[in-house]
Amino acid sequence: MRRFALASATRSGKISVRFVLLKGIDERGFVFFTDARSRKGHELRNNPRASFAQYWQPKGRQVRVEGHVEEVTPAEADAYWATRPRQSPACRECVASECSTSLAC
Repeated sequence: MRRFALASATRSGKISVRFVLLKGIDERGFVFFTDARSRKGHELRNNPRASFAQYWQPKGRQVRVEGHVEEVTPAEADAYWATRPRQSPACRECVASECSTSLAC
C-alpha cells in the first residue's frame, strides 16, 4: 500500500491534511479515493486543488505533487467501495461515526 499525505483547503484557505491510499496512476494522474461526504470530500469539491507528499524509499527523497483534482466516475467509485472489507479499520470507524467529524473524548 502506498500512503501519502494529501492537503486540501476550503475556499477561504483553511488547510487540512490527512493520509489516503494511492490506488493507481494512469493517464489522468494519481488516483485515490475519499468519502465524498467527509470534510476532505467537501473541500475537494469546493476547491478542487490539492497537494500531496510521499517519501520515496528507494531514492531516499520525498516527492511532492500539486494540481487539479477531478472525481472518478461513479462506476469506478462503486467498484472501489465494493472491494473494501467490511472489517477494515476505515469501515469500522465510518460505521461508528461519520468520518472527519469531531468526536468528544
